Amino acid sequence: MCCLGLIHVSREGNLLLHLYAVHHMIPWWFAYDKFNYARYLLMYYAQMANLPVEHPDVHRKFMEGHFSMQLSGKSPFGRILVDQTMEVTVNKDTKTTGIVTIFSSKTGAVNRFYLTAEYRCVFLEQLRSLVQAKQPHFHHDEM
Repeated sequence: MCCLGLIHVSREGNLLLHLYAVHHMIPWWFAYDKFNYARYLLMYYAQMANLPVEHPDVHRKFMEGHFSMQLSGKSPFGRILVDQTMEVTVNKDTKTTGIVTIFSSKTGAVNRFYLTAEYRCVFLEQLRSLVQAKQPHFHHDEM
């Protein structure tokens, strides 16, 4: 199982296969001298293996597929991991091209920009929901 396998099982929402893929990727990170990836994946795998004992409620939800999210309700096989969802949604909305670099030398301006980022994201989401009258329908011929 390789990186594509990890993406595949994450999109399926299958926790056991996700952990299987992570477990089998660890030696490859060592082989390619990516020691930070290998080290953190070892810790991640150990914590996830102990999840049924330490946090049984979280483990139950993860087994139901709640460790990945479906952003578009109509697109099959479109789930992504929660941390990647944060990158796609919230972090993307707070990144405006060039705006931070304009005042990056002014600490107060940068702090105000990031303190109001949450509210700008909410406003953007409300605007998107007003503009998009209907959600696009995805059709895959292979299915």
